[in-house]
Amino acid sequence: MGLAYGTLSFLVIQATTFGYPTGAVFWPGAGLTLGVLVRLPRERWPALLTGVFVAEIVVDLSIPVSFGVALIWAVANTVEPLVGASLLMRSRRPEGLTSVSLVLRFVLWAVVVGPLVGATVGAAAATAAGVETFWPTWPRWWMGDAIGVLVVAPAVFTLRRADLAKAGRSERWVLLAALAAVTLVAVFPWQVDAWVQGLPFLLTPALVLVAMRLGAQTAAISLAVSATTVNTVTAMGVGPFSVTGTYSGLVVAQVCLAGGAFALLTVSALNHDLVSVQRVEEILREQALHDGLTGLANRRLLEDRLESSLAGLRRSRAHLAVLLVDLDGFKRLNDEHGHLAGDAALVEVADRLRAAVRPSDTVARVGGDEFVVVLPDLSDLTVAEVFRDRVSVALNQPMRWEDTELPLAASVGVSSTDDPEASVDSVLAAADRAMYAVKVAARSRSADGQ
Repeated sequence: MGLAYGTLSFLVIQATTFGYPTGAVFWPGAGLTLGVLVRLPRERWPALLTGVFVAEIVVDLSIPVSFGVALIWAVANTVEPLVGASLLMRSRRPEGLTSVSLVLRFVLWAVVVGPLVGATVGAAAATAAGVETFWPTWPRWWMGDAIGVLVVAPAVFTLRRADLAKAGRSERWVLLAALAAVTLVAVFPWQVDAWVQGLPFLLTPALVLVAMRLGAQTAAISLAVSATTVNTVTAMGVGPFSVTGTYSGLVVAQVCLAGGAFALLTVSALNHDLVSVQRVEEILREQALHDGLTGLANRRLLEDRLESSLAGLRRSRAHLAVLLVDLDGFKRLNDEHGHLAGDAALVEVADRLRAAVRPSDTVARVGGDEFVVVLPDLSDLTVAEVFRDRVSVALNQPMRWEDTELPLAASVGVSSTDDPEASVDSVLAAADRAMYAVKVAARSRSADGQ
């Protein structure tokens, strides 16, 4: 961390201080330090801050300034992220900035208050040492650190966080390409013209669009990359921002990036809330229509699918079949091996049923050990017998559970119809009667065998 901070800080000093020993207009090291602090447990903070402290002294001595000034500046640049991170984490970690309240807390404590502390200590030290005057060192220091935190820390917060993105893969690449194009427009060495000076401000709507469609992580990383590109190129005296002068242009760029960053973070948080609500609704709908253990359709969804399949008989000459499956000896399996073994058996039966029928068929669990399979669009009623035999063979095979072979057996009844006036209840009742007949016949054969 110390090496990363030191290297980044040295490069920034060379590019953005314009002869001023203190107060770089863009200081991404502040955002990097604060972001990593928030991601780490508090017991690891001393080691991290020690690395940053040492790196800051080394960088400051290269300017060069006296060791005393370098020491105070190192204090300023370690106290600043410590204050910001501590205030930010008073209630909970802000990783991801997934709500507007978290964004506002981040801006207040990490972007405003923390850099104010660092700028005050650093500018006061520079003034006392006669290196520079308090003004304009103080606002330059505060702006550089505030922007560095605003555009870099969110990218660190969201590392390895799942994005709740609305866009598909193709749209994702289109939007990222569009943002890259807008960033290039913002730094391209256009011929000086009044309308050209407005081009860089297209960054704000582009960043907002990325936040709306691609999620918090992609938006935060895009902001960091775009902001670093704009600052670096503008500091070189290139692009529309530098039309009025390199230093003043960089200040204008920071104002533009600050507005775009705040808009991006706010929209990203609102979008996260919206997508989260949608995902919760989807999960609730899924739970309302599917069995919690096996993931199969429940009775409600089964009846809806069966109703639709019966309605389809009125529009075609296809046939419909229903298989009703009842496990034999399931209570004994539960009693002898426990409910975990029983649950494993139900999941195994669900998997075998899915494998034995077509992807378009509906497999449902409608009772403790009772399953139903809906087979629509059959070319002939005799095809239902083929599926019944296939299911029966699949389910009458033992299963492995915890290095033990457990018996599985099932009775399968089938009912078929091509009558568009048939009802859901009548079809299910016919399958139930057929299943019961199979079960009775099996018991008779077992008794004869004895």
